Amino acid sequence: MPIHRPFAQADDIEVIDAFRQGRSEAAARELIERHSPRLLRTVARVLGEHSGDAEDVLQEGWVRGLAAIPQYRGEAAFPTWMTRIALRCALDYLRRHNRAPLLSLDEARTVATPPIDRELTTDIEHALTRLSPHARSVVVLHDIEGWTHAEIGEELSIAVGTSKAHLFHARRKLRALLAHERPRRASPTEETA
Repeated sequence: MPIHRPFAQADDIEVIDAFRQGRSEAAARELIERHSPRLLRTVARVLGEHSGDAEDVLQEGWVRGLAAIPQYRGEAAFPTWMTRIALRCALDYLRRHNRAPLLSLDEARTVATPPIDRELTTDIEHALTRLSPHARSVVVLHDIEGWTHAEIGEELSIAVGTSKAHLFHARRKLRALLAHERPRRASPTEETA
């Protein structure tokens, strides 16, 4: 039997308004249903090899986020606001467990993905683990999540220029690591020559 979703056609602001007006269970369920898949991927990336705890960390994020909805002013889109809360929960978790953030790329791949892409993804994931925690965070937040340097600076408590510098140096190091670790693949024309 399908689950009734009274807010399925509503935008996030309408759902948040309903949550604030006391229809909290259905509104909360809608926000969680709508945004959890993306948030779970983000949390799992931050936790890296410890991503088995991502669902628990995200649940903590939802508890904090739903409790903070009365303070949500709409200055950032709700998914961005909630991502920040989930990211803080993941970083808090890693601090509590004395683990450096190990940011990995999303491992979910379609059947049609060529094997070379899986190999490259594995190589990139490995190279990311060799970056400093701040550099990894900046790369994932900027290049994968699409955050601006201002958002990254605010979230990680670093200057915008520091975020840009971390990204510049991290990309350079990633290129060097990938060039060093990956054997040069011969192109089809080189193989027949």
